[in-house]
Amino acid sequence: MKRPENERSDYTYDYIKLVNDDVMSVLNEQIICFPSLISTLAGKEDYAYLPGKWTVKEVVQHTLDTERILSYRLLAFARLEKQPLPGFANMHWLSMLKVEHYLI
Repeated sequence: MKRPENERSDYTYDYIKLVNDDVMSVLNEQIICFPSLISTLAGKEDYAYLPGKWTVKEVVQHTLDTERILSYRLLAFARLEKQPLPGFANMHWLSMLKVEHYLI
């Protein structure tokens, strides 16, 4: 997926370039792949590869939060929203959760 330099940040470009031009096919595939991936994580929810690193539950929650935020940004773009979009402080958001009580 190619985007002009002024329409992307360097951080996101590493992810954007992984997607071919058929974005809808990728999204449709993820509808199936993501739940399948999650089902393989049973019993590993609290695993973190080092102390202080995110657990599997925290990574899953971050993924879900990010999907919601980016979906809203896409909607705002499609509706020609004039207001600036808020940032996303993922560490702050994660600190507000009590993921130890969540089930995957």
